[in-house]
Amino acid sequence: GEYFAGRSFEELKLTRQDANVDFNWEGGSPDPKLGKNDYSVRWTGKLTPKQSAEYVFDAISDDGARVFLGGKPVIDDWSIHAPHQVSSKRVKLEAGRSYDLKVEYFQAEGGAQIHLGLSKIDAKAAPQWFSTRLSPCNFYPMIAGVPSKAKAERILKILKDPTKFWGEF
Repeated sequence: GEYFAGRSFEELKLTRQDANVDFNWEGGSPDPKLGKNDYSVRWTGKLTPKQSAEYVFDAISDDGARVFLGGKPVIDDWSIHAPHQVSSKRVKLEAGRSYDLKVEYFQAEGGAQIHLGLSKIDAKAAPQWFSTRLSPCNFYPMIAGVPSKAKAERILKILKDPTKFWGEF
């Protein structure tokens, strides 16, 4: 990767070979040549999938991250934020074909991490559906410290309604 002082690749400080984009610097610095805040990194390389399929890129970052495939953005999360995950749309890749891959990251302050993942979409897998009904886990924090009898009664009313709650308690 190319490591720069500044959030916008202002001053190249070092270049090194990184096997993966999978880092958690925990608010520290990736290298003594950089401070623990206000730096950016750019990784470039080739992606050559072994199987033709649809894939999804995932980036977990704190702060900004961008991913480009063949010069086109597939993830653009260029903002200051706490750690979170952003996924690309599905991308069809051909086995044996090399694609240009570029990942950009900047660190403002606080926590510092960037992780890049690539997942093959399994067309044979059954779709996963999420229930719109509620589980007791949704209410535990409220029940543990219920501020009033009225709120507790409202929570219990929901828990007893089979159209809104599934499971036993």
